[in-house]
Amino acid sequence: MPPPGARQELGGAIGSLGSAAIAALHRAHPRKTFVTICESPHDALSLQNDLEALLDNIEQIFYYPQEETLPYEDSRPHFAIGGQRVEAVEAILSGRARVIVTSSRSLQERVPIPVHLTELRSTYKVGDQLPFGNLSKALEKRGFER
Repeated sequence: MPPPGARQELGGAIGSLGSAAIAALHRAHPRKTFVTICESPHDALSLQNDLEALLDNIEQIFYYPQEETLPYEDSRPHFAIGGQRVEAVEAILSGRARVIVTSSRSLQERVPIPVHLTELRSTYKVGDQLPFGNLSKALEKRGFER
């Protein structure tokens, strides 16, 4: 393991060797967060699939996709891509993410991150006492309808 703030590159790995190495690192250091940067979206999705097959706790693996449009194109990115990005960022900020899989281009893209991201999250546990009106108001603020 590199010291905090340093990086370690793993190149030239054949087949799923890189995926197995990342899975082994995650098992050895389950409280650390690993960011894996792949050359292409195809490689990133392949790595994510490998990790989901190799690791038991797949809810800690998040894919941060790149936009399918180029900066000079006059079109908006697909809604699902924005959703995956927000989900990955929220998982990092909340401490749920342990492995982030992405491509080099996605890290270069400038994306506004909502400052109020924590306000969008509500957590309820079994046994919590909430007035029904508060829950319905919170859901309506997020775009849900009765």
